[in-house]
Amino acid sequence: MAAVEIRGIRKGFGDLPILRGIDLDIADGEIVVFVGPSGCGKSTLLRTICGLETADEGTVLIGGRDMTHVAPAQRGIAMVFQSYALYPHMTVFDNMGFALKLAGLSRDEIRVKVEQAAATLRIEPLLQRKPKAPKPASAPEPGPDKPRPVVAAASTPAPPERVAEAPTPGLPEAAASATSATTVAAASPASAASAAGPAFEWPASTRMTYLLTGNYRGEVSGSAQVEWVRSGSNYQVHVDFIVGPSFAPLITQRSSSDGEITAEGLAPRRYDQDVKVLMKSRPRQTIVFDGAGVVLANGDVRPAVPGLQDTASQFVQLTYMFSTRPELLQVGGRVDIPLALPKKVAVWTYDVVKEEVLDTPFGPLTGIHLKPRTNDQKAGTLSVEMWMAPQLRYLPVRIRFEQDAQTYVDMIIAKPPEIAN
Repeated sequence: MAAVEIRGIRKGFGDLPILRGIDLDIADGEIVVFVGPSGCGKSTLLRTICGLETADEGTVLIGGRDMTHVAPAQRGIAMVFQSYALYPHMTVFDNMGFALKLAGLSRDEIRVKVEQAAATLRIEPLLQRKPKAPKPASAPEPGPDKPRPVVAAASTPAPPERVAEAPTPGLPEAAASATSATTVAAASPASAASAAGPAFEWPASTRMTYLLTGNYRGEVSGSAQVEWVRSGSNYQVHVDFIVGPSFAPLITQRSSSDGEITAEGLAPRRYDQDVKVLMKSRPRQTIVFDGAGVVLANGDVRPAVPGLQDTASQFVQLTYMFSTRPELLQVGGRVDIPLALPKKVAVWTYDVVKEEVLDTPFGPLTGIHLKPRTNDQKAGTLSVEMWMAPQLRYLPVRIRFEQDAQTYVDMIIAKPPEIAN
């Protein structure tokens, strides 16, 4: 356990101030809940404590040590995200022991610590289950099961702090009372009063920045970003990358999707793609989604397909699909998503290849590798591989665009996602 001291924390996104001089003391072992409406800054403050956001001003002290500029992985904080972020293809035991495995503990040490945490939270009957498996008759009955393994997975490394984003829906009292670490949580007034599990909540406007490497007539490097902009029920997704130096890039590309958020996910209305090669613009490619049909960039009209996406919106649509149906990410499985491409509409099939630990500038992240089936593509077709991170609400932490073995770009996340709360 360790005390948390927050001094003069200020944080904004562009011209929008979110945290305006926060001062707070949290004692050893204390449980603190931030309650407020959506957009008031709850998650931004939690992410600032964790190090996933960098404060514009102020300091964060944990156990008397200034952690303001310490990497998230080195702060000794366990994080429980609103979407639970359990690996669907791993048992509860393996989920709980995963951080210990990364820390280099032996199998025997992992088993002892996992069994101790499971006994504390009274989830021993769940250890060999997977998150979506049917509940055995001997499993605990009060409240939903899933929050208990989530808390246990955050507890097995024995962190001094535990930070939870909107954890109160479905969080059993036994799980909360059985933990001894200092706990800080955020909840909306509705979720704090409800015992039902939370529905999927579309993320606030988010920007993800990537380092880019690749090959285009030789080795290249650059930068990229994926930006999700949400305004009520409307959204935009922008995918930008620059290949080469910013002052004289070899290639720049911006792909934009504009549409509506529906109960079934994203419904694009328009997609635009702008490309420059050696500072010369190529013709814009536009796809228009019009209710019963879709007008492709070459002028052809195709009938609409349920769940149809474009190549920019697919990243966020997959985040929605995996958050609401995590069983889709079972290794060895497949994910189908219909895509409108400049010259055709096709169902793109991704194979769930394996789980990989990716080294990023802010610490290791686990990504679940999705790879398109090559037999579904013609030679020279641009393919997209993705690595989705359960720790980051299934957002893509690595993206690889490939036309052929000699023409590709590989993007890996450069810093924690920037979120406007």
